[in-house]
Amino acid sequence: MAASLEALVAAVRAEARALSDRYARPADDDVRLYTRARTILESEAARADLSVLDVATRIGVGRRRLERLFQRRGESPAAVLRGHRLRLARDLLAADGAADLAEIAARSGFPSARALKDALVAAGERHPGPSGGVRSQRRRD
Repeated sequence: MAASLEALVAAVRAEARALSDRYARPADDDVRLYTRARTILESEAARADLSVLDVATRIGVGRRRLERLFQRRGESPAAVLRGHRLRLARDLLAADGAADLAEIAARSGFPSARALKDALVAAGERHPGPSGGVRSQRRRD
């Protein structure tokens, strides 16, 4: 609950900062847009419905422009979002190692336990769980 409140406060601060930056010099526009997008990605990573397109729309640019802003810094908005979700999931796993992986996934913004497991494996980490895996929802005969 505290993490959600902190994310909400950070999002409100980002929006207020964006409104106060309305009269920034054009040369600062890319930096301002990048900073605002990054703040949204960081503060709202736990929202499973947050997408790169949503962030681009909120800051008033197209998805491709947003991707170019991040690309100039050697990043991608999708990777930044995934990284913050992964960090949140790690924190939740550390706080409650006995929690269900599906619950951790939902609380950290991943669409499923499988997506969280795949992100952990892609990051070179062993996924948690007594059996070391996430069972499929389908029954195998």
